[in-house]
Amino acid sequence: MSTDKKADSLLKSTFWAILPAIVVAIVLFLVDRSSLELNVREKDNVATNFMGLFPERFFSEMFAPYELPLFNLILGLVIAFTIIVVVWQVIARAISNR
Repeated sequence: MSTDKKADSLLKSTFWAILPAIVVAIVLFLVDRSSLELNVREKDNVATNFMGLFPERFFSEMFAPYELPLFNLILGLVIAFTIIVVVWQVIARAISNR
């Protein structure tokens, strides 16, 4: 396999790893800007309990592209997962090319 095809394959797989993150960000943006309201109970919500692991205002002030902290949490998890997948692909390609 030539170097151009390997680089093209890596770019293609990276694109397909990043595309779902972009789609999720767009969907969250559209829902956040619309008049739809989520019915989220504070005490029984798994996401609220998970946000308790982070500093108190992390998803409401430091990382806040959306108005709802839940959407900020979702986007943060999607971005973290996407970075892990891309790094995993690059490492797997480097190991397979040896």
